[in-house]
Amino acid sequence: MEKILTIVIPTYNMQDYLRRCLDSLIVPEEQMQQLEVLVVNDGSKDNSSAIAHEYQDKYPGTFRVIDKENGNYGSCVNRGLKEATGKYIKILDADDWFDNEAFVKYINFLDDKTVDLILTPFVRFGVNNKIISVQKYSIPSNSIINSKEFECSENLEMHAFTYRTELLRGCKYTQSEGISYTDTEWVLLPLPYVKSLAYVPLCVYSYFLGRAGQTMDHNVIVKRYSQLLQIESRLINYFSTIEMGGWQQYINRKIFNTISAIYRMVLLEGKTNNLASIEKFDKSIICSKFGLELNDLRIDIRIKSNFVRNWRKRYNINDINIIYRLLYRLLLVFRRLKQ
Repeated sequence: MEKILTIVIPTYNMQDYLRRCLDSLIVPEEQMQQLEVLVVNDGSKDNSSAIAHEYQDKYPGTFRVIDKENGNYGSCVNRGLKEATGKYIKILDADDWFDNEAFVKYINFLDDKTVDLILTPFVRFGVNNKIISVQKYSIPSNSIINSKEFECSENLEMHAFTYRTELLRGCKYTQSEGISYTDTEWVLLPLPYVKSLAYVPLCVYSYFLGRAGQTMDHNVIVKRYSQLLQIESRLINYFSTIEMGGWQQYINRKIFNTISAIYRMVLLEGKTNNLASIEKFDKSIICSKFGLELNDLRIDIRIKSNFVRNWRKRYNINDINIIYRLLYRLLLVFRRLKQ
């Protein structure tokens, strides 16, 4: 039977979470035959590979393990895309899981649809499986939408995305290797080639937050912010060479919001002394649309400032008014108290 959906699971040292992830993909036989699960083991040093092979042995028509040398997250996605046989493809991180009931319904939805992109809401979970939030989108549901008519004010994240596999191959999509935070590439790089999409209001994806060392941990982000800037540089360079069509406004807003968050974090929070990467990045974009907009970057939507303009005079962080830094830190405290 033709595979409707390929799930790619990048895996590195995830033995404590992998069974939960893989168990969530066990569906009734009819849907099982339509499903392909590729566990891409990125040179794990724990029992991740052995656990994945258990599922391959038990469900050989659905689960397949790909053992490879370590190359980081993007290399797993690239290998999964190369090996995928499903009509559609979706990424599932090894410490996350699918809502099984919603997943069965989702496979049934995909069975007779041909569309470039499917978006779904998802749930953020914290420790002890406590729901943090449900990410929904203000998009008309259960109908095929022309990309020229697409409007969405919310931030689309990787967990919401399922692409038509041949769309990715047709645009020669590849994800950056050797660094983290490449999920933004998965969201943005293929969009100009998306002509049709659908929003299915099924919370398929369960996104786990709170694992020690997780790339989205704030302290980890601060240490690796230069990798984020590498991704943004690639995006800016890529989109300067192609037509973005109806996606231009959304793509530009997404890039600018990410860059803005990095500038606030690095220049105002004061948790890193490594400013060489942001200075190099800033000099590369200072005359671009994004660089000019950053001159008037606010500390917060309600608080005007010129902290980027001051910093750019000599690329000296001490030129930033201390009041701006204090205000930003107070805002961070306030937001954490509200959570």
